[in-house]
Amino acid sequence: MPAFWPLLLISLQNPVDPASAENRFGAKLAEHIREENIPVNSPAARTYVETLVRRMAPPESVWTIEVIHQIDSSLNPTHEPLAFPGNRLLVPSRLLLDVQSESELAGMIAHAVAHLTRPEASQRMSNGLYVLAAGSLIPQTMLSHHRDIQLAADQEAVRLTIAAGFDPSALAAYLSRVKQGGEDLGSRLAALQRTRGSTPAPSAEFLAMQSEMRSLFPEKPRRKPSLFR
Repeated sequence: MPAFWPLLLISLQNPVDPASAENRFGAKLAEHIREENIPVNSPAARTYVETLVRRMAPPESVWTIEVIHQIDSSLNPTHEPLAFPGNRLLVPSRLLLDVQSESELAGMIAHAVAHLTRPEASQRMSNGLYVLAAGSLIPQTMLSHHRDIQLAADQEAVRLTIAAGFDPSALAAYLSRVKQGGEDLGSRLAALQRTRGSTPAPSAEFLAMQSEMRSLFPEKPRRKPSLFR
């Protein structure tokens, strides 16, 4: 998961309706991140991610989901979906291209959903500064508990992934494969690898999603080194 993004934000002071204020705050931040990157028009990707979220999130919840192409992925090297108050998810295109199974994608989506559905999600609203860290808004006062928040979201992601019929250990496989230095994932990977579930065959919807994404982002052919400079 990425280290802390270099972005500090000030919440509304003494809001009359904390939940509504935080949702407006999340909407503005999501729009800012969206404008700083490139929206991706992939109906297959959005429909598939929406289906995954519906299998994991509370049935009465409403979600806004968009796929974006991150111009600078160095701040988010594991391509984690960015979760914002108001149940907004921005899903990096690279995640949809790099996952090797539905269970890997389900694990990453479940982790993002967990950040917004766990109890602390309803307790974030407080006066002061927020930091966008590891795909979720975290109050400055809670930064010292960042690792605990991530581990708790992992535990909830395991539960959600199993309930949806996927293998939760696939999340550890994905993180191990794509992590690029930064945060030490050792304790998180060990916890994730202890639990296994079913590994379904790729669905037609998953294959169609990846096919559409590859048509939008074809791999550039590598040039062979020339003997003549």
